[in-house]
Amino acid sequence: MIKFICNKHSLQFISAETDKDAVVFYQNLGFQITSLGEKYPGVERFLCEYERTREHWSEECGVCLEGE
Repeated sequence: MIKFICNKHSLQFISAETDKDAVVFYQNLGFQITSLGEKYPGVERFLCEYERTREHWSEECGVCLEGE
């Protein structure tokens, strides 16, 4: 899904907000994780951010860099 979004929209930055159950998913993809604290009573939320460098542009999301 992440690769599809990268390819479809040529994104260099992606962010998502999630709960503790999904943090590992984003960590495994290289996202930086920041706790947002208890945004809702008893529920800790996390901001997951990922910024691709040019070196990772084609490797991580399969975007072609030919001619650039």
